[in-house]
Amino acid sequence: MASLPPKPPPPASPFVAPLPPGWTEHKAPTGHSYYYNASTKESTYKRPTVAAPPPPIFAAPQYPQHPQYPTSTFDRQPGAPYIPYHGPAPGHQLPHRPYFQDFHGARGGHRGGRGRPPPPPKPQDRPKKKRAITGAEPWVLVTTKMGRTFVHNPDSKISLWAAPKDVQEKIDAMPPVDKEQEKRERAERRARRAAQKAEVERVRIEEARNARLASGEAEEAGPSSKKPKIEDEQQRVHEDAEMQEAVAGEEEEEEGEEDEEEEEEEEEEPRPNQPPAAQEFTEEDIAWQLEAMAEEYGLAEEDFEEGEELAPEESIAMFRQMLDEYGISPYSTWDDALPKIVDDQRYTVIDTTKARKDIFTAWCKERSAQLREEKEKAQKVDPRIPFWGFLKERSTSKLFWMEFKRKWRKEPVMKDSKLSDKEREKMYRDFVARNKTSESIREVDLKKLLKSVPSLSKQTTLLSLPDSILVDVRYVTAPESSRDRIITDYLSTLPDAPISEEERKAKEERERRDRALREREWQVRKEKRLNAADEAMARQILREEEAAIERAKQVSKKGLLGHLRKEKDEPPASTTTSEEL
Repeated sequence: MASLPPKPPPPASPFVAPLPPGWTEHKAPTGHSYYYNASTKESTYKRPTVAAPPPPIFAAPQYPQHPQYPTSTFDRQPGAPYIPYHGPAPGHQLPHRPYFQDFHGARGGHRGGRGRPPPPPKPQDRPKKKRAITGAEPWVLVTTKMGRTFVHNPDSKISLWAAPKDVQEKIDAMPPVDKEQEKRERAERRARRAAQKAEVERVRIEEARNARLASGEAEEAGPSSKKPKIEDEQQRVHEDAEMQEAVAGEEEEEEGEEDEEEEEEEEEEPRPNQPPAAQEFTEEDIAWQLEAMAEEYGLAEEDFEEGEELAPEESIAMFRQMLDEYGISPYSTWDDALPKIVDDQRYTVIDTTKARKDIFTAWCKERSAQLREEKEKAQKVDPRIPFWGFLKERSTSKLFWMEFKRKWRKEPVMKDSKLSDKEREKMYRDFVARNKTSESIREVDLKKLLKSVPSLSKQTTLLSLPDSILVDVRYVTAPESSRDRIITDYLSTLPDAPISEEERKAKEERERRDRALREREWQVRKEKRLNAADEAMARQILREEEAAIERAKQVSKKGLLGHLRKEKDEPPASTTTSEEL
């Protein structure tokens, strides 16, 4: 296949319009021509032109022209002369090329795609309610949707996850919240706002209907009543403005009430010069989160009704169960464990952060003690188990015990003081004698061994076999090819392990807590469904009212309104008779 022809040279300069005074032409490393003005320090890829013919001034350019081809040998065509590139003219830079910037920005490359804006983070929480702190005014305690709490000072606009020491003391001394009173207050606020919305909507629909009727009357008045039509239009516009102001006032009042319930003052933008607080989350983070939450959610605080509260002991047990499931290390701190569990719903079953920390500390102590006990039990391994394993690897029927002992006397298992030489000799002789029998006999002996152990059950596995089986010579000398299968088949025929009274009670408590948590989640979903149904019903009523208004607008000129106006415009019959006479 023939190769492509060489790139044609650029057109000769006599056919190109001369540059204006002060402009010089240069070559970029990519081979593109650009132009530079030494007086204005301006660079451009577009060739400058002049409106009028340039005067015959042949001023020498301030900087020499550069060659037509760059230094790179990849861009040089076959047969073209090699001319080195000396860089741009001193004192100026190459002009900006948006194409290359956009291309590299979209590609990213090893720079990570600086041209692509990062995706905005998604908010995970939002404020739910606030509570005044008695004795620590003006600080207030704000609770988020997920149960996290922080303190806020409306005067100084400061929000902190960790309250100051004096404020924390006042918080700890606060009485518990009356849940029933809160529910009653939320129900009253919901009914009051619903009545206000219904009244505002009724006024708006009635005013709109009156305005439409007035518009129909003005249309039937004809050209003779042009001035009254204009006056009616102005009056209607004035009434509409008054109605809109009334509706806006009601909406502002409602928004003010929701702001008070939803802690809207927390959502203000942080001051740009304010330094971040030295806490787990800075003040700017709190303000940004609250603002983003307010933009994404449009719900009032009663939209997040909670179900029945759990008993204190059930809440503590559920919180500890969450720590067990997440595999939290008992040697870690609260700050390290918090990011792992803060998004779990069981985190909110405990009301205050102080109570959560106390439960976490107690759990760490108990868990660390449990781990130490398990480690001690794991270290107490029967010395016969490793010796059986050593015999399976090194024993042979051709050696007597003394020869075997002399040959492997330097091995650690032969020096273990927990096992005497007589026991080792007896184990060695039994092992050699059992291996001389047939595999069928050893399989039968293994089954007899399993039947003689009453502690086995269906929950037993190959890894949890008791030591009474692992140290028996019948288990050690069983055929490797069929030993695991025989044990598994036998365990599958056994009944379930009997549950002790403590285990049974613990299981019942765990099931009851799970059931209470499911009921709580169901109650939340139920409240949301009820709110959605109320909202859908309100929309349906609004659509029906709007349809009634549209039907009222379809009044023809032959209707009752036109008939009444016609009678009003006609003079009485008696007056006409007297004038004629």
